[in-house]
Amino acid sequence: MHKRINGNLYRDEAEETHLITLTEAREKASIMMANIKKGVHVYDGLHENLEDPKDKTNNVPTPQEAYDYFKSTKTGLAEGTITTYDRQILQWNYCRDSFLDDNEDFLIKEQPVHILNAKKDWNKVKPRTKHIEEEYLGMYLKTLLNYVDRSSHMQAPHSNNARDIMLLFMFTGVRLNEAQSLKWSDIDLKAGRIVFKDTKNGSDYHMPTSNILQALLEERWRLSSGKQWVFPSDLQASDDHIKDLSGSYKTIGNQANLYITPHDLRRTFGTVANSLNISYPVLKRLLNHREAKSSDDVTLQYIQVSQRQLRDALNSIESFYCQHASMTQDEIIIKYY
Repeated sequence: MHKRINGNLYRDEAEETHLITLTEAREKASIMMANIKKGVHVYDGLHENLEDPKDKTNNVPTPQEAYDYFKSTKTGLAEGTITTYDRQILQWNYCRDSFLDDNEDFLIKEQPVHILNAKKDWNKVKPRTKHIEEEYLGMYLKTLLNYVDRSSHMQAPHSNNARDIMLLFMFTGVRLNEAQSLKWSDIDLKAGRIVFKDTKNGSDYHMPTSNILQALLEERWRLSSGKQWVFPSDLQASDDHIKDLSGSYKTIGNQANLYITPHDLRRTFGTVANSLNISYPVLKRLLNHREAKSSDDVTLQYIQVSQRQLRDALNSIESFYCQHASMTQDEIIIKYY
């Protein structure tokens, strides 16, 4: 059994190869990994589990056991990903391939919803299109800038969390989890650059800062008090980043009479960029979509987008918002940062 669990590499012998089948070895290794996760001895209760005299048909795992096994082997899953999985269906196919009998046949039967594939009867979910219409951009930006909560005047690291992270979504189009988990170690204020680590497309995203965003980050750094997170939790006993600002989003929505989510601001960002005729390669890079593959437009593989091009595009988008609020970037920086 060779596995990295909770950041540590474990290598323990399950059994000598001539004394055990491949299926039994899998079962034994899964028990060993579960023991390590529980913090007990790697071989704890191992023989009792393997020498169960019951008929083989009783060894089919329950859905919960299969799901627990999936999570114990997928140690690199982010907390947010596990939370999403917990709310949704079991990762059935992965567990089905993992639990086999002595003849290497499936113990877990095929998922019944596969019939939908055969009948092509899946419900087609239309992509969401909600964003801030151009005529409301100025009003919404002003609402954000003037939003205060109970911590806004405390001069604390978590002050203005909701206001500033929503402005970050609006000015950059980054995704929710990428912004919430942002660390100061990922920001170079002198160079005006942010590195979003391990993003949805599987790579790091290097993004320059626009004018207002630079001022926003410099002000948050001034108040950071040694905290590692750009948007730290407001809970006194917590040393984590913010997790849920849905209440603030609703309050902002009530004030603006327009409820907008972080991902709505990502769509708004892309819509504004398109209206400014920002080139497709630059827009693709700004939204941090996957790099071109052989199956995509081959031309994109030959186009390299510079940090200067990205910075100019971000400033043009930021300036577009400001014009609709009848303000300049400099006026916003002076007044709020």
